[in-house]
Amino acid sequence: MNIAKNIVAGGEKPDGVSCPVWKRLWVIQLVVAAGFLIAGGLYTWWEIRDADRQMRSALLDRTRLMAEAVSPERLKRLSGSGADLSKPEYLRLKQQLSLLKRDNPDIRFIYLMGYRPDGTIFFFADNEPPDSPGYSPPGQRYAEGTAEYQKAMHDGTEIVEGPTVDQWGVWVSAQVPVKDPRTGQTLAGLGVDVEAGLWRKSLLLAGLPGAWLTLILIGIAFAWVRLFRRRRHMGDASPRWLQYFEVSGVVAIGITLSLFAAWRVHRQESISRNRLFQQLASSETAQIAQVIQNIRSAELEGLAAFFHHSTAIHRSDFFHYFCYLTDNPLVQAWLWAPAVPAAEAASFEAKIRREDGDSGFRIWPSPAPAAKEIRFPVLYVEPEKDNSNLAGFDLMAEPKLRAALQEATKNGMAVATDPVWSVLFSEKRAMIWVFRPVFFPEQEDRLLGVAAVVLRIPSIQSRSEVRKDMVEIGFSVLREEAGTRPLSLFGIPAYFRARDDVRRYLFSFGKVFCFSARPGVGFIRSYPLWRHRIILIAGLFFTAALALIAYLITRRRSELERLVRERTEKLGESEFRFRQLCRHSRTLVWDVDEHGLFTYVN
Repeated sequence: MNIAKNIVAGGEKPDGVSCPVWKRLWVIQLVVAAGFLIAGGLYTWWEIRDADRQMRSALLDRTRLMAEAVSPERLKRLSGSGADLSKPEYLRLKQQLSLLKRDNPDIRFIYLMGYRPDGTIFFFADNEPPDSPGYSPPGQRYAEGTAEYQKAMHDGTEIVEGPTVDQWGVWVSAQVPVKDPRTGQTLAGLGVDVEAGLWRKSLLLAGLPGAWLTLILIGIAFAWVRLFRRRRHMGDASPRWLQYFEVSGVVAIGITLSLFAAWRVHRQESISRNRLFQQLASSETAQIAQVIQNIRSAELEGLAAFFHHSTAIHRSDFFHYFCYLTDNPLVQAWLWAPAVPAAEAASFEAKIRREDGDSGFRIWPSPAPAAKEIRFPVLYVEPEKDNSNLAGFDLMAEPKLRAALQEATKNGMAVATDPVWSVLFSEKRAMIWVFRPVFFPEQEDRLLGVAAVVLRIPSIQSRSEVRKDMVEIGFSVLREEAGTRPLSLFGIPAYFRARDDVRRYLFSFGKVFCFSARPGVGFIRSYPLWRHRIILIAGLFFTAALALIAYLITRRRSELERLVRERTEKLGESEFRFRQLCRHSRTLVWDVDEHGLFTYVN
């Protein structure tokens, strides 16, 4: 019986010496592990390269939207020298860049660069305060740019480069030209810097899924070989589940690959949908930003020029000038408030009552003891029907309005207030007042009055319901002390994270406005993510089919092994009986070989 047992064991020799099959298994194990490592390494490298490409594209898109916020007209007034330090345009631009940086914490520097005919690259302004180690004063030369960067500045083209090294650190940088819309001339380049360490960390996170997949597959392969060795070693004593461990291996690998493939397809679907949404959101926010830009650069400036160059303007003139500008859904009111010295308030009231025939006109409220010498009563307002309560109202009586008026008259530029809730209007909602100082034509230092527009931010009614359903837009103002302050939010879905929004900035009236667009319910319904489900179902179905095939093969192998084992045992028993019969037989029994030599004698 020992002979039969030794034959059946098959996994070890009778002496206990390891069979060469184990050496072959180790070689196979190492080859499989090396194959997984190479394949996983190549895939991870491809994922990192793809993530780097997408991150560069996203950084360039963000920089492009920031560059569109810069006013070319304001930029033309800067010389790129130390003389800019005292200019209101420079101080306002620097404050706006600081607010922009505050709203983008992953970006370290935001700056405007200029290019001189002799090839010198210099700083116009940056986001850093003067006492910061990273501060660059206007006119500071930048001589550390690469050849590609210098070419981009010379040609006025977009560029993303890095990691590159300069005196401030190691950066991945993007730059977009700011051009004159009339001539197409490049006025400056808006650049942003992201720390290379943060960039590499993001790339490392992008490569983790591929690395995890590789480790899981290698772990499954090692577990498979270990279980195979255990089953060969135990032979007939192995439990039943161990006899079908190949099926478990097929299921584990199949489920792993199916889940990973579904995740990869879902991610690619999301990226494609986000690209489509970015195009749609960029178009939608650009239209709204253009409305405010028109108010800033055309309508409000036109109102200021109207009073600046006209010696005598009456209520009817004001009405005819603005009757076609009151349909803008963002505008609550256009108004004119002359500068009236406090000592001349009574005579001014009498003059208006006499010339305009308005017997009830008066300046209100009455000035406090600490009131300023100059008062700004609202003289003309359109549309007059919805804003009749404003007539005669002294703008200096409201603290937020007074602060904006003082800033506007000091720097001679248009200034907007923070959102103001006022009982002056029939609709109780947040309003933003914008004041544009107007001076006498012959005396530029003598204040004539202020042209103003009141913006009702919360309701952007010009957008159709279809557009609202596709793109949800929030309008906010960036503030130094409190970050972003939302002015209107239109049902932003909670299941979208912050990175899904598209942000467009607008430098207007001394503020930085932010349009934040996110996908609406209609957009989600129009572009559902479904392909990953098909991939997952197909992968699981294919895994089940392979598992069934593996089960049938394993079952057939087990049956064959059982049949071989039974027949080997019978053969061993037959041989054992034959040897015993020969050994105890009274008849002489012998074996000879082909040379006539005896090989056996009983």
